This record gives sequence, structure tokens and C-alpha cells, in this order.
Amino acid sequence: MNENEFKLDFPEPSEWKCYMFGNPVGGVGIVYTPLEGTVPNRFVRWMMKTCFACTWVKEKGIGE
Repeated sequence: MNENEFKLDFPEPSEWKCYMFGNPVGGVGIVYTPLEGTVPNRFVRWMMKTCFACTWVKEKGIGE
């Protein structure tokens, strides 16, 4: 690579999406996609659903 070129490496998204604060799946509200390897465990996802009405969905093929 010469001095006039640069390369951007973007992190891979995970297959999980979090529809936050009562946003229905497929809605236009806040949607959070964590990075690969940083997805919360089942207990944290359950607590987010219980306390904040967040819905976690695993969508195949997103991170590929």
C-alpha cells in the first residue's frame, strides 16, 4: 500500500438484532445490532425484555 491509499476494516455484525423499547419486529424504531462476539447472553436478553420491552431476534444470514 502506498502513502496515498488507506484501508478500512469494518467489524462484522452479529446475527442478532434488538428491537428496543417496545418497537415491533420490522418496525421503524430503534434497532441495535451488536458486533460479532459481543451478543448478550440469554439472561441479559430476558431481563431487557422484562424491564424495557426489548425484543431480541436472531436473523440468519445477516453477518455473512
